[in-house]
Amino acid sequence: MIILLSFVCAQATDIEYSQSLQNRYSSCLASRGGASTFNGKSSKKKYRQSLEDQIVFLEQQLRQVVEEKQKLKLLYKHRTSSRGNQQEKQPEVSSSSSSGSTSSIAVESELQDLQTSLSQLEAQRRDLIRTKRDLERLKTEYQSKLETLQKKYDASLLDHQTTEHNYQTQLELLEQQLLEQDADRDDASSPYEEESHLLLKQRIQQAQDQAIVDFWNQQQQEGGMAQLERLRHSMEQQHHQQLQQERQRTQQALQKQRDKMRALAKAMAQREHDLQMQERAAKKQALQEEQEKLILTEAQEEEERQKRILDLQEKAKQQMEERNKLKEQQKKQVEEEERLRRDDKSKREKADSNNTATKSKASSLWNRLVPQALQANRQVDTGGSTKPPRQPSIEYWQRRVPWQPIFLPPNTVVQVTPKK
Repeated sequence: MIILLSFVCAQATDIEYSQSLQNRYSSCLASRGGASTFNGKSSKKKYRQSLEDQIVFLEQQLRQVVEEKQKLKLLYKHRTSSRGNQQEKQPEVSSSSSSGSTSSIAVESELQDLQTSLSQLEAQRRDLIRTKRDLERLKTEYQSKLETLQKKYDASLLDHQTTEHNYQTQLELLEQQLLEQDADRDDASSPYEEESHLLLKQRIQQAQDQAIVDFWNQQQQEGGMAQLERLRHSMEQQHHQQLQQERQRTQQALQKQRDKMRALAKAMAQREHDLQMQERAAKKQALQEEQEKLILTEAQEEEERQKRILDLQEKAKQQMEERNKLKEQQKKQVEEEERLRRDDKSKREKADSNNTATKSKASSLWNRLVPQALQANRQVDTGGSTKPPRQPSIEYWQRRVPWQPIFLPPNTVVQVTPKK
C-alpha cells in the first residue's frame, strides 16, 4: 500500500511537470500565432507531428490517471470493508487492544492519504482534459491557418511561375535576336558593332538582374520566402533553445524526484519493516492464543467424553439392573403361574372328587328317598301315616358346586309340606 502511494505521488508529480511543460509549449506556440508562418513542408509536418504527439501523450497520461484512480478507489473500498470487518470483530484479549488501535490509526491515515491522492488525481485529470481540448483547438486553428497560408503560397507560387515563364520567354526572344544579329554580322564585323554588341549584352544582363531584384522585392513586400525562411529559422532556434532549457529543467526535476523517491523508499522500507515486525508479533500472539484455545477445547472435549462414558456406564448398569429385575419378575411370574396352575389343578381334582362324591351321595339318596316316597304315598292313599318324606339337608345344597347341575326329584315325589 505504501509503495503504491509513493508510486502514485511520483506519477502525479511527473504528470504535473509534463502538464506544465505542455502548457508552456502551447502558450509559446499560441503567442506566435500557432506557428502559422511555417511554410516549408518539413516544418509543417514537424509541427503537426508535435501536436499529435502531445495529444497522444496527454491521452496516455489521462489513461494512466484514470487507471490509478480506479485502482485507488478499489483499494479504498477494500480498506473500508476490511476496516468495517475489523470493527465488527472486536478482540477478546485485552493485550491486543493497543495493537488494534495503532493499526486502526495507520489505516485511517492511509485512507486519508488515499482520499487526498484521489482528489489530486481528479484535478490533474480535469487539467489534462482541458489541456487536451486546448491542443485540439490549437491543432484545428493551425490546420485552418495552414490551409489559408497554403492557398496564399500556391497563389504566389503560381504568380512566380508565370512571371518566371514570361521572363524566360523574353530572354529566349532576346537570345534569338542576338543570334540572328550575330549571324548577320559574321561577314562584316567592325569595332563599332562589337561595341554595340557588348552594350546590348550588358543591357540584357542588367534587365535580367533588375527583373530578379524586382521579383524578390515584390516577394518581400508580399511576405515572401526569405522572410518566411528567416522567421522559420529563428523560431526553430528559439524552439531548440527552449527544448534544451526544458530538458535541463526536466533532468534537474527528475534528479530531485529520484532523490525524493530514494528517501521516501528508505522511509517506506523502514515503515514496512516495522509493520512486518508488528504483523509477525500479532500473528505469533494470535497463534499462541489459538493454541491455548485449542488446548482448552481439547480439555473440555476430554471432560465431556469422560462424562459421556460415565453416563453410558451408569445407563448400562441401570439397564443391567432393570434386566435382572425383569428376569426376577419373570421368574416369579413363572413360579406364580406354576403355583396357580398347581392350585387350579388341585382344586379341579378336588372338585372332581367332590362332584363324584356328591353324585354318589345324590344317587344313593335318590335311591333311598324314592322307595320312602312311594311308601308314604301308599300310606296316604291307604290312610296310613302322614309324616312328610325326608328332604336332603341344606348342607347338601351348600356343598354343591355352582357348575354342578341340580337334579330335582319328580313333582310327584317331592313334597316339602304336607297337604292340608
